Amino acid sequence: MMSLSVYSLAACADCEQSNIKAKHAFTGLRVTIDCKPENGHLKTRGVGKLDEEGKFKVSIHRKVVEDGKLNEERYAQLHSASHVTVVIIRIEF
Repeated sequence: MMSLSVYSLAACADCEQSNIKAKHAFTGLRVTIDCKPENGHLKTRGVGKLDEEGKFKVSIHRKVVEDGKLNEERYAQLHSASHVTVVIIRIEF
C-alpha cells in the first residue's frame, strides 16, 4: 500500500497553569485523520497515538491524492481514551 504520513504535535494550552505534566495530559489520546470527499461524509483514513510529548504520525492511503493534489478536505480529530472526540482541526498538507 502506498501511503502518505502525517506528522504533527499536539500542545496542552493550560497544563502548566493547571500543574499537569504534558505526558499525563497525552496519555491514552489518539488522533484520526478524517477526509471528506466533495460529495460525501467524513471517512477515517488513518489512526495514530500521541506519545508523551504530544507527537504523532498517521499514515493515510495515497488515493486521497489525484494529479499531485489532495482531492479531499482533511481534518485531524483528537480522541480521548474513551473514544470521545476532543478537538477537530482542519489541516493543510
